[in-house]
Amino acid sequence: MANPNHLEILSKGTEAWNRWRLDHLKELPDLSESTLIEFNFSKANFSNTNFTLAELIGSSFSNANLSNADLSGADLRYANFTDANLTGASLKYAILVDDTGLGADLTRAVLKETRFSKSSDTVESGNSFFLDLACTTGLETADFGNPTILNNYLIDTFEYAHIQNTADAETWPKLLEKAIQRIKSLRSLFSASSVPPTGLIQVVKTINAEIIKQLAHSPTDLYTLSPRGFEELIAEVLSSYGWEVVLTPATKDGGYDLFAITKNKSGLQASWIIES
Repeated sequence: MANPNHLEILSKGTEAWNRWRLDHLKELPDLSESTLIEFNFSKANFSNTNFTLAELIGSSFSNANLSNADLSGADLRYANFTDANLTGASLKYAILVDDTGLGADLTRAVLKETRFSKSSDTVESGNSFFLDLACTTGLETADFGNPTILNNYLIDTFEYAHIQNTADAETWPKLLEKAIQRIKSLRSLFSASSVPPTGLIQVVKTINAEIIKQLAHSPTDLYTLSPRGFEELIAEVLSSYGWEVVLTPATKDGGYDLFAITKNKSGLQASWIIES
């Protein structure tokens, strides 16, 4: 339970709270299980604060310091974390969105060394955290520190979202649909001017495998593909035949869309530049 004294100090506003923190550097705030709905905590110092199981729905933490804070199991729906520092914070089993996929804003949030729920936790418990994070606003601008973390997260989440008969699929079908749409759109997380990372290629392959399967049943759907979607589809088809394929950026592509290489049985290479 929250410390009543800490709650009283917080009720006096952010300035009073920050002054108290400076005067009590060794005291760790306990706001666990508190109900702090739609409060404005902008620029507050919540480093090392215990927020476990707290209700923080709709509260603003923009520019707040939440480094090493424990937000495990906290309800963070619609909370605003724009420019917040969550370095080393724990978000294990935190609730970030509602069952329709509307939720927290992580625009430019610093998420270095933030501890998230593991995929094994998600699958075994039916906790929707992986889907929650995918549906938050501003994920594409968040700073995860190590880019491979986000890369692996997108792959794991996409795979999890397509597992049949999970508790999440039955309980939150709209959230599941929103998560899949968001993961597909998050390609903007990666620089269009560089060769796509291996993890992103795996995600695109999974998506395009679904497109190919759908076109096999309904060939006329080909005409509904966007130009970029068509380029990715062609790249996937060539890749399935053993070609090495590099997609050029969506813009400033140098006049061509794909660069493909194949080898014959004697090992000779043939290079192809493709403009769709």
